Amino acid sequence: MPYVGQLMAAGLAKESSLGVLQTPPTEFLPIYPPDSLMPTITLLESTAIRALPDKIYKAMQGPGEVKGMKTKWEAEPENIGNLLMACFGTDTLTGSAPNGYQHKFTRAVVAQLPTYSWWIDKGAKKLQFLGCMLSKLDITAKAKEFVLVESEWVGLSYDDTGTTQTPVYSAVEPWKFDMVDVKIDAGSIANYDNVKITFDNMVKADHALSGSIYPAKIYSEGFEVTVTMDLFVEDSTEYAKFLAGNVTALQFIMTHSDDITGATAGTKYKLTIDIPTAKYSVASYPLPTGVIKINFTARGIYTVASTKTASVELLNSVSAAY
Repeated sequence: MPYVGQLMAAGLAKESSLGVLQTPPTEFLPIYPPDSLMPTITLLESTAIRALPDKIYKAMQGPGEVKGMKTKWEAEPENIGNLLMACFGTDTLTGSAPNGYQHKFTRAVVAQLPTYSWWIDKGAKKLQFLGCMLSKLDITAKAKEFVLVESEWVGLSYDDTGTTQTPVYSAVEPWKFDMVDVKIDAGSIANYDNVKITFDNMVKADHALSGSIYPAKIYSEGFEVTVTMDLFVEDSTEYAKFLAGNVTALQFIMTHSDDITGATAGTKYKLTIDIPTAKYSVASYPLPTGVIKINFTARGIYTVASTKTASVELLNSVSAAY
């Protein structure tokens, strides 16, 4: 009987030591297929000339890489915390039962972010990726759709000796478009129909003479935040900021319709993305065939006053820091 992708599963766990397998997964994610969680192994080819037209005379297994691994799923209040921790590296916990716990994620001032072990059930193989660091995290909110999360990972090693696991998934509904409040300079704006926030850690992995075909070192080269937004043109305020080169403040607040499990009635799951200082790098103002929209791209800017480029706050029922 053939294996069917619909029956596969994926999960991850934060590692206690870099590159040391952490199992079983602490979080199972209902990812959208297809995934790109797989290693690449190139050949080392001997192409030195030998008075023959043939190009390749010897070939051996070359460097293995675990990079460009992408996953996508719906953002849920109880399944996004580990990903935010992987992205930022610091989770400051406040709050107490029964009214939920506030997790504030800020970018750790380090090159070595937390690493994770990924477990992927692909039928005949149970794949494991070790020493995985989150390189890029996208959070996308579009009108008429669920809020989606896409992540891109770089890892240190791979094996296919994983064992069978029993996936357990979050029972909380995802955030969706009508739960998103877009704030510009602290005022709610109802004219956006598409927003994408990208947190980029620029993760790299380097090979060394370590006795393995896989990388030996992994690190982040820096942290950048980019926002793209589609604005119906009913107010030219933001476009005027682009023309003048002025700064703006961006905030995206997702307030769930459900109360936090066990909390006082009216205490909702909540996610707040705060970018206190940004400047528009692109503002496309085309002549359209239909309604006029401006396609903005903004860059987050670190300031001493705010001590950050961006931060994220998550209110849910998880009582321990990620």
